[in-house]
Amino acid sequence: MTYTRSLLRTLVFALTLGTSAICPATEPLPDTLTVGEHNGIFFPDECCWVGLPQTEKFRAAYIKEFENYCSAIGGIVGRFRLAEGKIWLIGLHNCDGDIPLEDIYPELSNPAFASWLNGVFFAKINRNHTAWCPPGIPIHVYHTTLRLKIENGVVTDMQRQENDIPTCQDIESRKATFPYDQWRGSNP
Repeated sequence: MTYTRSLLRTLVFALTLGTSAICPATEPLPDTLTVGEHNGIFFPDECCWVGLPQTEKFRAAYIKEFENYCSAIGGIVGRFRLAEGKIWLIGLHNCDGDIPLEDIYPELSNPAFASWLNGVFFAKINRNHTAWCPPGIPIHVYHTTLRLKIENGVVTDMQRQENDIPTCQDIESRKATFPYDQWRGSNP
């Protein structure tokens, strides 16, 4: 009986160890950008999340999301649209889904012109492929990468690059050229 328990414990431990090594962590929620009919992720050059107006309602909602461990980082992210050469905040998003803009920002029009945005931003639009490369980490490949220079919510410069679908071997050997690498010098 003791031998069987010991064998069972060893087997469970080995299975747990083997599967935990290949399970990816929960990805943080990204801000999103819609361009025409295509959606994708949207992020500033400095890193990570697009700034949202800081109001009491936003801070309270953000703290609530963080306490609920909504995503790996937690919090509420923006849903933006590029239209008429400007960036518009069209809504918000959390782990439970979309949040109407007026629920957090009743004082803003809908859509709200994102006049607070300044700097260089990237958008990866129209995800067309996910490669599951060893050790089981998903690599999302987007059809188009945009580099946007934004001044007070107005896009003053936009560079566009169409992306090839790399193989796992390309990714591993870093032979694949990602626009993020070219423009930032590193991979996100």
